Amino acid sequence: LIMNQKQLDLVEAHRYYVGETTMDVLNTITKKQEPLRLILFNDLLIAATVQGNDVLKHTHVFQLVDTTVTDNDDVNFSINSPAKSITVFALSQEKKQQWMKLLANTIESSKENQKSRNLV
Repeated sequence: LIMNQKQLDLVEAHRYYVGETTMDVLNTITKKQEPLRLILFNDLLIAATVQGNDVLKHTHVFQLVDTTVTDNDDVNFSINSPAKSITVFALSQEKKQQWMKLLANTIESSKENQKSRNLV
């Protein structure tokens, strides 16, 4: 269940689940790393915090057609959109590379799919 001030409707005819993982994000207020759940679909990425018993609160929804991924250093990378940018920290360099590749490929596919939908 994903909730914020309003419920996020994930059901779309073209949308499908790609994968998910938990990484850390730096809380800008407390300056501490906190877990962040990344849930990847073919057209969007949801960044969510865990709020108790399997309840997720989405902090941001990235539309993949407007999203880029930037490599920062050993285990962190940035996810950028016009509305929001976050830096996430993976548990290992291998996991970072795996997720950067998955995100880049999914972003590229999303952009290609949007182009083909616009042609119709």
